[in-house]
Amino acid sequence: MPNTLRSLSTYTTMMRVTSAGRPHCKDLHDILAAFIIQMPLSDHRTLFRTYPFSFTTEEAVEILGHLQFTHVHRGPDPLDPTRHVSTRTTTTFSMTSGMAKTLCQQFLQARLIENASDPSNRLIRDKAIWCPTPKGKCMIQDFSIRAQISIDHLTACLDKLKTISVVTLDRQNNRDNTLAFSRPSVSLAFQLMTQYVPCDVLLTDEVNGVDTRIAKNTQYTFYGSQCIDWLCEYTTVVNREEAEMIGSEFILCGWIKCLTDKPPGGNDIIFRSSRNAIYHITDRGCQCLGWNGYTTTITPGSPQSFDIIPLARPLSISYGNPTDNDLKLKASYYSRLQNILDDALLRMYFREFMKSNFCEENLCFWVDYNRVEKKWISAADSIVVRRQVWANDCFQMYMTYLSPCAPSEVNIDHMLRQDIIRYATAYFINQAGMAGTHAPFSTALHPISFLTNTNNTNNRLPEECLQELIEMLRCVNEHVCRTMAQDTVPKFVQTQKYQEISQRNKSQDIKD
Repeated sequence: MPNTLRSLSTYTTMMRVTSAGRPHCKDLHDILAAFIIQMPLSDHRTLFRTYPFSFTTEEAVEILGHLQFTHVHRGPDPLDPTRHVSTRTTTTFSMTSGMAKTLCQQFLQARLIENASDPSNRLIRDKAIWCPTPKGKCMIQDFSIRAQISIDHLTACLDKLKTISVVTLDRQNNRDNTLAFSRPSVSLAFQLMTQYVPCDVLLTDEVNGVDTRIAKNTQYTFYGSQCIDWLCEYTTVVNREEAEMIGSEFILCGWIKCLTDKPPGGNDIIFRSSRNAIYHITDRGCQCLGWNGYTTTITPGSPQSFDIIPLARPLSISYGNPTDNDLKLKASYYSRLQNILDDALLRMYFREFMKSNFCEENLCFWVDYNRVEKKWISAADSIVVRRQVWANDCFQMYMTYLSPCAPSEVNIDHMLRQDIIRYATAYFINQAGMAGTHAPFSTALHPISFLTNTNNTNNRLPEECLQELIEMLRCVNEHVCRTMAQDTVPKFVQTQKYQEISQRNKSQDIKD
């Protein structure tokens, strides 16, 4: 830590630390760059082999024990406002041997350095030899430009490393520096990942447990471990856990799907990075990439017809269950969502906020589902009339939010959507056209009927078909509420409108 109270203030301002004790992503990269610039890289020999431009664990601990961190601030000259001056501030940090090794472990997890003799070794140990990676090279060059520090003495070392481009993933400006999962950066990472990771045709002779019918239509497959390794090496994730969260985002967007080694309990949105986990790129993923005749491409900042609002970002099960704090935080957001939905004024501002973030369809679905549910419960008509009204309302929701040509498509699990589409086209018929067609629907002009037993191959009763569709819509509603609670509510509660109304409601409760 800094040696004086004054430098401690500078330290806490410049280097922010998460609740887990990890420096924020940008600060971690800057510390690595400052560390390598001050490290006298040299040749080191082990097992009859020499590794140039490297350093040992003991040398790293010594340099980090008195690391000098330079920060350049540019501003107007107080004597001449037309000129700008740069103020260079140098802070010296001091840390114990254990803290230095912990920081080196974080460098290693972020793929900023690697073991020179065994690159697959991800654990810091004494007397080991280390060297910077191509990703670390990018961070060093970027830091030298911003801090105006010469790196001429590292030219030979950096020239030896491969030059790569690192995808910058957006992050939230909160204490834990969590990933923001913005659509442009995630889609860019997916597009570049598929260019570097080999995507091959699945061979069922080499993989057990895969349906042959599925394998025939599976052209682009890759291992989950390949995806995680690429994300760690070519993006700004700081550890493997964040890389698996990005992989889960690919699944939630419907771009990839797991074929083997699926998570227990049917939770397909958890990304598996084991050696046996095989994923394939779906039709939606091919559409995003412009493959198989698709010409649609994604450009940052331009919403497309298949835009998806990111859902909950679950951690990989390889890192255990969520902590108690995580569960309490999620419960708090669910409680706040319920309060927002129950308050008409808050719900109106919530809708405006979601509309500005291109996810208004989630709230619209919740409103329509609850309206139809209340109509069904309070209906006093006969069962036949209620069944027809319910069928019309449910099919209207299907056409609006879930059908292939839905004008307000909601983002749900890809398999659930496909099940609903197959079910609706198999058991319901719009009297304006044939079963399975997706012509514009009007409840008043073209009522919905169930397929007759002669066309219904499973001979299911209308009540059974309707109940199954209701259950599917209930699953969609739960999915939509989970999305709003975990993705939209945390951002909405930080807005000024929400805080003003909440404060007003609290004051009113006190008066009452």
